[in-house]
Amino acid sequence: RGVLCASARAFASPHREGGGNPVSIFLSYEPTTSDERIKLAQTCTWESIVIENETGSSPSRDESLPKFHFFMPSGEEVSFCGHAAIGACSFLANKKSIISQSQHENSLPSSIALPSVETTVSFLTAADRARYDAKVTGNQVELIMDTQHDETECNSKSCSLEDLLSEIGLGVKDILSKCDDGIGWPKFLNSSVARPKTLIPLATTERLHNATAPRDPAKFCEMCDSIDSTGIYLYSTFTKSEMEEAKSDKRDLAFECRQFPRSSGYPEDPATGIAAGALAASLHKRGIMLATGGNYDVYQGTVMGKPSKIRVEIIDYASKETCPSLKLMYTGLVTFDP
Repeated sequence: RGVLCASARAFASPHREGGGNPVSIFLSYEPTTSDERIKLAQTCTWESIVIENETGSSPSRDESLPKFHFFMPSGEEVSFCGHAAIGACSFLANKKSIISQSQHENSLPSSIALPSVETTVSFLTAADRARYDAKVTGNQVELIMDTQHDETECNSKSCSLEDLLSEIGLGVKDILSKCDDGIGWPKFLNSSVARPKTLIPLATTERLHNATAPRDPAKFCEMCDSIDSTGIYLYSTFTKSEMEEAKSDKRDLAFECRQFPRSSGYPEDPATGIAAGALAASLHKRGIMLATGGNYDVYQGTVMGKPSKIRVEIIDYASKETCPSLKLMYTGLVTFDP
């Protein structure tokens, strides 16, 4: 079958090389079966995305837009993956430049120069046929997401916060010293803009970096299942005085984060778009603002040697009795690997 494959890293750091979350992008020129897509996904170490119907895309007709299938390395298909969507949008916008720099259509050059031309890319998610629109300028992508924000407390009797922290080399002392500052950091709750991520605030960046990958992956998976979570999202916090000083100096603050997924085939994620979106939504809900313009900057992957940056802007947050409706925008850089 005619399938073009590209390797990209989404949410790459603008200041340090080697960062971003890897994603394999498969562009199929013909319809694919579920088994064929799963087999492609299982050849990958990280997440992958299979794009169908690209050649007939028309922004004015949803049925003709490209369909994005998102996969874990295990072959499990998921409803949405932020960094995979970002990478795929950059690829579609720059496909002609990428192919023109290739000697053969089914291979990519080691260094790709992307034109600084603004392009709109629209697509449908295969799982629920939701439409997304992205603006691509060179290697920068701005992706709009219309979704719902859901929060639930973690009340499992079989897994306490202390148990969960112990599994990743931390203790309750690592979260309490700055979290009782009257700010109201979201703690040990599941926040979701696509799939539930458990938010845990840590007192300092140093303590965040001291966390270890789960000691027993099977046990960790069971812990996540017991609290209905797809991953643990740790984030650094600030004191009131630090926040007030930054505001006085007109200086934006940024979060340092780490994600340990429930069961993805790897112990840690260098950049997690839906987790960063969930964190931003929960902070916005509580009126916790650290930057101008409603932006939340998240740095991730530092300990892994894959420095990444995710910017989340909350465009609209409308409270409802059930799940609040949410419009947010992801901004990230994409680089292509040979």
